[in-house]
Amino acid sequence: MRRSFLSKRRLLGAGVMLSLCLGLQAQNKEMQQVAANDCGVAGTQAFLIKGDNYTLPDAFTGSKEAKTCNFGGMVIYAFDQMDIQADYRMEVVYLADSRREQRIVADGNEVQAPVVLEEGKEQRYTIDLPKKAYAYGQLVLVFEVLKGDNAIVSELNLYSSNPTRLKPFGEERKKELAHTQAYTVDTTVCAEKVLPTYISKPHQVAGVYTPVLSLNGTWSFCEKPATRFYEQKQSGPSLHPLLVDGE
Repeated sequence: MRRSFLSKRRLLGAGVMLSLCLGLQAQNKEMQQVAANDCGVAGTQAFLIKGDNYTLPDAFTGSKEAKTCNFGGMVIYAFDQMDIQADYRMEVVYLADSRREQRIVADGNEVQAPVVLEEGKEQRYTIDLPKKAYAYGQLVLVFEVLKGDNAIVSELNLYSSNPTRLKPFGEERKKELAHTQAYTVDTTVCAEKVLPTYISKPHQVAGVYTPVLSLNGTWSFCEKPATRFYEQKQSGPSLHPLLVDGE
C-alpha cells in the first residue's frame, strides 16, 4: 500500500511538471517573432533610429550576435503598425565592454527598470511590453544610459500573439524620431489637484433673462495702479481708454 501510494504521488508530480512544461511551450508557440535587430550589423537593423555600430574585440567572449552592438548616450528603435489588441514580448541582449547602468523607456513608461551591465557578461532579458507603451499602434524604445560611458544594445527582437510582421518607419519619420527624449510619467500625481478647473457656460439660469454678461466695450486701463485700487475710485491721466472687441 505504501509503495502504491508513493508511486501515485510520483505520477501526480510528474503529471504536474509535464502540464507546466506543455503550458510554457504553448505560451511560447503563441508568440511569433515579428521584428528582429542584429544590432551593430549594417543591413540587419531596420528598426534602428539612433545609435552607432560597434564590434567588441575578440578578447570578449559571447555569442556572435552579442559581440556586435549599437551604442550612444541614447539608443533608439521604433516599430510601426503594431496591433494594439495583441500582446508583445521583447527579447533584449547586452554584452558590455565596461560596467554601466541603463534603462528602457517607451512613451513615458519605464519598460525596463535600471539594470547594471557587468563587463564581459552576456545578459539576456525577456520583457512583456505593457499595452500603454504601444497604445497608438507605434512603439519607440529609448535605451538611456544612467551610469557609464554610454548605452549599448547587442540584440533586440519582438514577439507577438499577432504574427503580422512589424514595419520600420520611413527615412523622414526616422529623422524626426531621432530627437525623441526619454521621460517617465509620474502616475502617483493626482490629476484633480494639478489640472485647472473649468466652469461650463450656462445655457439658461432660472430667473435670469440673459445669463451671459458681455465684457465687450471700452475699458479704463492703468499700467501702474495704486495699491488696493479695487477698493477706491481711481481717475485722472493715469487711466487710458482701451477698446475690448467682441469674439
